Amino acid sequence: MNNGVVIFGHNSKDIDYVKLANISAKLVVANLKVPVTLITDSESLSSTSSSLKNIDNLIVLDRPSANNTRVLLGSTIEFINTNRYVAYQYTPYDKTLLIDSDLLILSNKLSAYWNSPQEFLITGSMTVLDGTLSDREKKLSPTTIPMRWATAIMFSKTEYVETIFKTVKYIQDNWFYFIDLYNMPPCSFRNDYAFTIANHIVNGFVPTDNFLPTPLMTLEHQSLEKLDVDYAVVDSTIIQSDVHVMNKYSILGVEFE
Repeated sequence: MNNGVVIFGHNSKDIDYVKLANISAKLVVANLKVPVTLITDSESLSSTSSSLKNIDNLIVLDRPSANNTRVLLGSTIEFINTNRYVAYQYTPYDKTLLIDSDLLILSNKLSAYWNSPQEFLITGSMTVLDGTLSDREKKLSPTTIPMRWATAIMFSKTEYVETIFKTVKYIQDNWFYFIDLYNMPPCSFRNDYAFTIANHIVNGFVPTDNFLPTPLMTLEHQSLEKLDVDYAVVDSTIIQSDVHVMNKYSILGVEFE
């Protein structure tokens, strides 16, 4: 079985996502022992400060539209992430782990899932640093389905999985219809929401247990003090599990790449 990791990295005017991807890739290679493919665009490659030395395979596509924004540390920033649905089409692997560029792989926990008989696995919940469940969108809305997270998705190359990714694209193309259908407040397109809805639709509108290890730790505002291949230090606390670092500036500020 040909296993590997895919990361997207499209630079914005605020953040060097290619460099983030290269940092994340270094941890993948160290802890999961698999190759990493970066999906990016030529503009991002020309603007990055990264050496790309941890990337095994580079796929350069057209740059997605920059029509999304997010609030990070009190500021509204550009967020270019509207082509995640092409991961199925472009992955070179039989079994793919698709991760956000700000997910730091500090353990080998996800290696246990390469041989899972389930064709599609997705993060089911998050926990913050103190061990409590995150209050961030446990459901798409108070009256609808539980939230899934596109932070980490493992999938096989099958017709069933292809249908999920095609459904994500359909949801994206009809975004405001699905906002109404799932009773969500108006918002920009989010992969977390789209993959949650696609997983719900393709699995027959019934609950599924296709979870990657949960809960996944997330840092919402904290800053990294140190990063090594198997641990991070945050607020004088040593973390040795996979962690999603929302403060992307914090990752870029450590000497690690």
